[in-house]
Amino acid sequence: DVVNGSFEKGSLEGWTKEGNIGDVSWETVYWNEQYSYEKEGSYFFSGWRGNESDTGSLLSSPFLVNETAKLTFRLGGMKNSGVTYLSLIEEGTGNEVARYGNPAFHDTLRFSYFAPEFGKHNILSQDGVYMANMKPYVADLTPFKGKTLRIRLVDNASSDWGLFFADDFHCAYASEEEVPSYEPAVNLL
Repeated sequence: DVVNGSFEKGSLEGWTKEGNIGDVSWETVYWNEQYSYEKEGSYFFSGWRGNESDTGSLLSSPFLVNETAKLTFRLGGMKNSGVTYLSLIEEGTGNEVARYGNPAFHDTLRFSYFAPEFGKHNILSQDGVYMANMKPYVADLTPFKGKTLRIRLVDNASSDWGLFFADDFHCAYASEEEVPSYEPAVNLL
């Protein structure tokens, strides 16, 4: 599986970061309206823990693609997939073998949201809105069975939601039945 793929160690252990693009966060909501990040567990990677105008990347430790060949993850932000995206890098060659954006990103609020009662959160995904809140995806890695890959989250943007939020990277599913029914991730290559 991806080492510290859900950032639940509360650190970037297992990951290598270049640039001041963010860090691990424990927050559950953002902005005064208390929008939920829709994270999994206690921690996630937040681009708001860095400087949006900075560029860089976040690289995972190597992981082996098993027989089930599925990678699940959550992404937020990443408005322009031409400059902010998730790449899969083949270990040994350094070749980019897949690239995914966040097509669910949608920063137009259709409704007026107000700060809810204490302890409650606004769940934007219920209205089809994704900003910093994270959308779950599943990528089919069948062409890469038996290969060793790395995840590289790339931030080459400096404004206009040019940052990312990420969580819950898993690939060690024992069977197809274990794989969650998330939105299929579309390879942009």
